[in-house]
Amino acid sequence: GQFKNRATLAAVAAITTTLNDEHAAVRKAATVALGEIGPTARTALVALRRAAKDEDDAVREAAAVAIANVLADPQED
Repeated sequence: GQFKNRATLAAVAAITTTLNDEHAAVRKAATVALGEIGPTARTALVALRRAAKDEDDAVREAAAVAIANVLADPQED
């Protein structure tokens, strides 16, 4: 319940900070993780949109997928 939501939001915040990492592989992993969290990661949308403009192709692609997953209707599962 509530603890799980708080823990997830804390994880989202921590993962979001790694979107600024100097290593593209770390930024890509962060975008993938946020996408897997899905709609609960909406607080990361601004950062994900920034990642969609990353200099690295893989990060941009992962960010696009993550944004779609975050914006997905949670009722569709």
